[in-house]
Amino acid sequence: MAADMKILLVDDHALFREGAKLLLARLDPAAVLLETGSVEGALLLAESHDEFDLILLDLNLPGMRGRDGVRMIRRCYPASPLVVLSGVESDAAMRDSLEAGAQAFLPKSANGQEMLAVLEEVLAGGDGASRAEPRPGGSAPDCLRSPWKLTQRQIDVMGLLCQGLSNKQIARSLDLSENTVRSHLAAIYGELGVRSRTQVAALAHRYGIV
Repeated sequence: MAADMKILLVDDHALFREGAKLLLARLDPAAVLLETGSVEGALLLAESHDEFDLILLDLNLPGMRGRDGVRMIRRCYPASPLVVLSGVESDAAMRDSLEAGAQAFLPKSANGQEMLAVLEEVLAGGDGASRAEPRPGGSAPDCLRSPWKLTQRQIDVMGLLCQGLSNKQIARSLDLSENTVRSHLAAIYGELGVRSRTQVAALAHRYGIV
């Protein structure tokens, strides 16, 4: 009989932890959830828990620089899939989190369905040993390492999206119409199975597509 899924939630806001517990119950009703409000508390749990099936970490904990917390958790639990939660939705925060060792970056503004989709994807990746490190500056051949089929133009659009450019700016940079950019984005969303620009950027960095 398989052991119950074990999840660690690290967030200093009790109200958010209560909401997260309801969401995680939809992920696996039998999951064992441990929670703490600090990185220090998470590290103390290592005395009795070697690894977790999933770790959710708030990026902006008091007294802790975001990426430092990610690195500390990663060193303590090297094989546990780690998802960063952030109240700030920015490309810089996402990039820092992924480079520090997180598998995924989730803005707290995402809805429950979006969060579940990302968490299920991370869990489907196994124990974290097979995760792909982001490879900034990757060129077109890097997309062969990803599980998706993307055209070079779609990769170009993704690259500019990851830089935080709007549809209008992407259109101007690539000499395309905004309608064409929207069509490329719709195709990218469909191929990657995502619903937001943040999720596109997270996967692009994770698999070295851009």
